[in-house]
Amino acid sequence: MLCPKCGTENTEQADFCTHCAEPLKAVNVQYENVASQQAEGSRETGSDTVTVSRNEEYDASISDESQSRPPRLTNIDFQSEKQASEKPAVSPGLNIGIIIGTLIFPIIGIAMGFTYMRKPHPDAKKAGKTWLILGAIMLLINILIVSLD
Repeated sequence: MLCPKCGTENTEQADFCTHCAEPLKAVNVQYENVASQQAEGSRETGSDTVTVSRNEEYDASISDESQSRPPRLTNIDFQSEKQASEKPAVSPGLNIGIIIGTLIFPIIGIAMGFTYMRKPHPDAKKAGKTWLILGAIMLLINILIVSLD
């Protein structure tokens, strides 16, 4: 199925264009409406001529579906505020891992220190400060070792 907006070829099952996100099903139904209206003509009721659009039926079915479905829930936090406040900002394993990594590669401590010092939790700021200082010390030690050789 070709997108009427950008001309990208899409599969027959696609609801939207993969390139520009243009709705495809309504367009497909609209083309079918034109063909069916040309084949059937207009229906006459009394003195007035009424053209029934299959596109309107499609729109009505979409609105019926959206009303029957419950709203989507996103960004759900399953912890209570008390549980979240009791949880440490930095786990002991992460703290030990960053310290060991900083001893080997000081840039790890410097980068993680800057990152965690920007967090609002006081424990995260404390850990970040520790990692930053340790990273700076290890960097200076490495520079001294290289310059003495």
